[in-house]
Parts: sequence; C-alpha cells; structure tokens
Amino acid sequence: MPQGTNLREQSERLGARKERCGRSSAASGAAWRGTRSARSEPRGPGAGAGAAEVPSTPSSHASPSPARPPKAGAGPAQCPACGGHVGRAGQSARDSGLSPAGWASAGQLASAESARRGSRTGHGARGPAGSRGFWLRPLSALDVPAAAARGPARDGAGAREGHPGGHRCGPEQGNAVIIKPSEVSENTAKLLAKLLPQYLDQDLYAVVTGGVEETTELLKQRFDHILYTGNTTVGKIVMQAAAKHLTPVTLELGGKSPCYVDRDCDLDVACRRIAWGKFMNCGQTCIAPDYVLCEPSLQDLIVQKVQEAVKGFYGENVKESPDYERIVNLRHFKRIQSLLEGQKIAFGGEMDEATRYIAPTILTDVDPGTKVMQEEIFGPILPIVPVKNADEAIQFINEREKPLAFYVFSHNSKLIKRMIDGTSSGGVTGNDVIMHFTLSSLPFGGVGSSGMGAYHGKHSFDTFSHQRPCLLKTLKREGMNQLRYPPNSQSKVDWAKFFMLKRFNKERLCLLLLTLLGVLAAVLIKRYQAVLRTKALLIFLAVHRRAIP
Repeated sequence: MPQGTNLREQSERLGARKERCGRSSAASGAAWRGTRSARSEPRGPGAGAGAAEVPSTPSSHASPSPARPPKAGAGPAQCPACGGHVGRAGQSARDSGLSPAGWASAGQLASAESARRGSRTGHGARGPAGSRGFWLRPLSALDVPAAAARGPARDGAGAREGHPGGHRCGPEQGNAVIIKPSEVSENTAKLLAKLLPQYLDQDLYAVVTGGVEETTELLKQRFDHILYTGNTTVGKIVMQAAAKHLTPVTLELGGKSPCYVDRDCDLDVACRRIAWGKFMNCGQTCIAPDYVLCEPSLQDLIVQKVQEAVKGFYGENVKESPDYERIVNLRHFKRIQSLLEGQKIAFGGEMDEATRYIAPTILTDVDPGTKVMQEEIFGPILPIVPVKNADEAIQFINEREKPLAFYVFSHNSKLIKRMIDGTSSGGVTGNDVIMHFTLSSLPFGGVGSSGMGAYHGKHSFDTFSHQRPCLLKTLKREGMNQLRYPPNSQSKVDWAKFFMLKRFNKERLCLLLLTLLGVLAAVLIKRYQAVLRTKALLIFLAVHRRAIP
C-alpha cells in the first residue's frame, strides 16, 4: 500500500511545516463553507485515489450509503434539524477554525496560585492522528482534521507578562491526519480523495482509500491517536492494533438505545419524535431509538400515534415517498428480514427485496429473548417491550450492555432525573431523540461496549490535544529551597510536613492576623496609657485655643 508505507515519514514533516498547518486548516473551513478564496493550487490526485474497494465487514455499522428510491438517486436525505452529515462536518470545520486559540488559552492559568507560581496546563498536539469514517456519515471523517489538524495553533499565545522570560509551553503546530473513508460509501471515498488534495496540504492531510486489506495495513502504522466509528467487533480489532503502540483511541460504536415512554406525557408529541428518530434514514442511525419500553396499557396507543406520525411524514404510500430511504445493501436487507421471524407485527412489515425497501414496522409484546432484542436493529423496526413501571425499565436497561444513547419521555422531571441517574449510556435526551448529537457544545461518544472517548466542538480539540503541565520558575530566591536539599534533619522534615500537609484557610488566617493586631494595639494602649492621655489633653487644649478668637 503506497499510502501506508510512508505514513510516519509524512507525519514527521510536520515540524518543518508549522505555518502551513494553520493555512491548511483555515483552507478547510473555507472549503466547506463553499468559498474558494483560500483554495491552493491543485496538487494532483489524492493519496490512494483509485484504490480497490472491497466488501465491508459483517456488521450493522459497515455498509454502503443508504439508497434512496431509484428515481431520487443515491445517498441519505439531509435532515434540516440535524444539518445532515455535510452540515455536521462543516460545523466542525467552522468551530475549529474560529475557536482553538481561545480553547488553548482557556486552560492555561487554572488559578491565582498557578499564576503566582508560573504554572499552567498547555495544550500540545498529540501527533499524527488516524480517522476511519463510517458509511452512514461518510464526511464524519472530516471531524478529525477539522479539530485535530487545526490543533492548538500556538499553545502559549496567551502567555502573560510576569511569567519568567515570557516563555511559552507547547508546539506551534497541530496534528497531521490520515483519513480513511469507509470503503462501503465508495463514491464519497473517491470524492474525498479527489477534492481534499486540491484544498489541503497532502503532507498534513493524507487520504487513504481501500478496503479490509488497506485498513489492516494502515492499523500497523504507529499513530498518536485513532478515531474509529463503526461496530463493536471492529472496534476491538482497532483497539488491539493500537495497543501494540500504546496509542490512545476514541471509539464511537453502536448499541441498542432504549426509549422509555411514561404514561404521564404527551403521547402525540412523544410518538411523533420517536417516529422521526427511528425511521429517519430507514432506521440506519447509530443513535436511533432501538426499542420502546412502556406499560402494557400504552402499547396500542403508541402503535396508533406512531402510525399517524408515519403517514404524516411519508404519506399513505411510504414506498413512493422521496423522503424515505432504502436499506443499504442486500446483506443487511436479509439480516433485518430475519429479525421479524416469529414476531407480532402491529404495523408495517411490507418488503421489496428488489429495491431493498422495508416499510416502517412496529412490533408489540416482544419477548426480550428473541433475536430482534439481541443485536442492534439498524433498520426501520421498532419493538415495544412491556414493563410494569419505570423501576422495571431501569432494571431492564441495566441488565444489558450500555447503549450509545438513552431517551425518556415524561412530564415528570423527577422521574426523568431518576431514570438518568439510574442508568448508564453514552448520551441521553429527555422528551426528544437524537437532538443531543446536534449540539457541538456537548461531547458525543459511548461508554462500555458502545465506545470510549468523545468529540464534537471543543471536545474534539481536547481529545486530539495533549494536556501538558508546564511550570516555569526563576533562578532567584534560592534560599527558600534549602529545605529540600540534603543533608536532611528532623527539623527539615517537620517543616516540610507543615508546609505540605497543612491546609490554610485564607479567611481564618486573615481573622487571626486581625486578632493579633487588636491584641497588640490593646497592649500598647495599656502600656502607654498615661502618655497617650497627656498627649490627647495637649491636643485638645491646642485645638480649643485656636477655636477661641
């Protein structure tokens, strides 16, 4: 693999290209905003362009771009609320292009004590980063260069006067990035390999296309950080490969995201939002509500309300709607089809293998032991599992692997808080679904089997930065350091314990000093009482004489 053999050599050129890194990251933001003012001269075909595409691994998170109805062409619809995967990548580029200077300086001076002692936390570039994109959001691979390659432009840019010598702690460059788009979203991968070299420096932003063979070779290289978006099985492979070099990883994996519907909620609104999040992109969304937990008496109402929402979204004939997607490929179509075996279908269930169409489907009275409840569905099937109450729902969720997201609908804020506190998930949204993903101010990531680490906005900057403690001292006042130098003595040990173990309360210390000053003043007044009395009398007489004309 030509791209993989020299990855380390490419990244090591970073030190000689400090200024170019800043220009490249600025160009990335301009490129995704649709401007051409920052465009550099074309640099030829992208690294890895034309590499062979191979089938994906057998998982729900590795497949080609969802196909729309034949007349509408390929590719997922753009959701106005989420901004689509293009908008998400553009938002990351915008945020990273505008904010890193402030982000880098924000954590430098943690307290007044830190400022006085010349200590701070610097944000330094980790080094070469690898990003493996996901077919569902193929441009998500750009989240990394948007934040990581921009990096902390100058970590010590906010250095204040008073620090010894005005020194700065940290590098002046960001990270080099190796981008590996999903081989399943073939067209997007080729497009990235073609376009990125026209806007960005290939020595800093390398695009590697290909399939399993190329990815395996890429994982043999030594990175300083790896971001992988996909399924748990491949996530373990990535983590195992990274462990050989002690490379930290950020894994965004999947899971069965539960949704609890309380009887005390607006079912019309709740079911409309659940239907939107579940059937968007034909159910092929990693944080879509995977199944619904509710009391048995609510099942029929939920089926009715979701059915009404589906008709409102896609019309009477869902198959003809230009807003309803198709299953990504035949393999996943058959996998989802097998999940319906032996299930009670309350709504939907229609399929067309030729066009990979599966209608929005609702299952009721689902047995937790059946196949549909054993794996992430990643399709337009919504099982409803009856539970007695919220406590049983919490127990049900905690008996399974930690999901990537958790949703709860209720007017009772105390119930929502209790369910959030009683469960563990990558993210959580109350009275809505998916929307926490759209906020760049919130970290996005999993926990347990649903992933580790987080990114988005400043959290991407933190993930791909090394928080480097930095202390700058003066060579003066050496006498104060004699306590730590040999030879040692018991008095030195006692003084060291006093300064290291005692915690001073500043308010109490001030009160003590004021008390001592008061006592001292009282002693002086008592001792020199006669003198003070005589002086006070003389002052009074002098003032009195001046007052008499």
